[in-house]
Amino acid sequence: RASASDGAVDEFSFRIIARHHVPELIMSSVGSQIDSPGKKGEMLIAIDALRTLIERGGPSAISHMVMRQGLLSWLHGIVNWRKVFALFPFDDMKCKFLRLIVAAVKSHRSHTSTPDDGQKHPSISAFYEGVPLADVVIRIFLDSKVNTDTDVNVSINGYQTELYELTCDALWEVYLTTPQKIMGNRCSECHGMTTLDDMTSVLEKFATHKQMCARVLAALCALPLASSSARDDDSANTFCDIALGFILSKLPTTSSDLVAICLRRILDLIQNHGILASDPNFSSRFMKTRTLATKLEDGVTVWNEIFKLLNK
Repeated sequence: RASASDGAVDEFSFRIIARHHVPELIMSSVGSQIDSPGKKGEMLIAIDALRTLIERGGPSAISHMVMRQGLLSWLHGIVNWRKVFALFPFDDMKCKFLRLIVAAVKSHRSHTSTPDDGQKHPSISAFYEGVPLADVVIRIFLDSKVNTDTDVNVSINGYQTELYELTCDALWEVYLTTPQKIMGNRCSECHGMTTLDDMTSVLEKFATHKQMCARVLAALCALPLASSSARDDDSANTFCDIALGFILSKLPTTSSDLVAICLRRILDLIQNHGILASDPNFSSRFMKTRTLATKLEDGVTVWNEIFKLLNK
């Protein structure tokens, strides 16, 4: 007999499982076990079972669990008001939960519609889940033991390596699934949940891991910010410095999409944190992006706005 934990689930068996409300029962069991320290093992088995259902249950699983049962809302609701270290005291637990987030968001993205333009786009509801889910991913990553070391160049291995990779994958999946990226809306128009300080901390950690940094940088630049404060000035400087440095280090192969979204985020930060305008080193490095900006739609306009702010 097929079960959710032995990997034997397919779309046919999922329909049988769903008729008996098994996905709902598993989600309910996680909710009842998550605050009980003695039941962490059972909770992890349940999380693995949910991921198996999503990955192997086909379109029926996506429709039932993601669209009908609200799995994405459930995922960020589990972590939303709780302390991460109490929920997931070990990195392997964090990794299992992040794998489930990656699988759920990826499945949502595959569940597409075809509008009048003939192109496939994720449904609009993905964005509303994307903002809190990205915040959950960032909170889980920053709570990790790998981040208790003050040296950003610390080597990562074992579950720590996997935690970096899964954090990158989760943020990237949210970025790809966000309609604002596809429709061209600006993230500054949206309400955020993640502080600039937390985004900068994540970016600092990934800055030494070049293969993952580009995807994390794009995801963070697209993510709307929580309300800023004066104490974010240092974070704004650091974020812009890393973003600009990464773009320049990859010339001439830097992705045009990455350049465009980075320039928009830099503009947003300079408009709210004018302290950047007084840094001559930043200004001289920024001038090197002019050629890239001319190749982008609205790139020159954004570049000129930044240039004016830097030369006030």
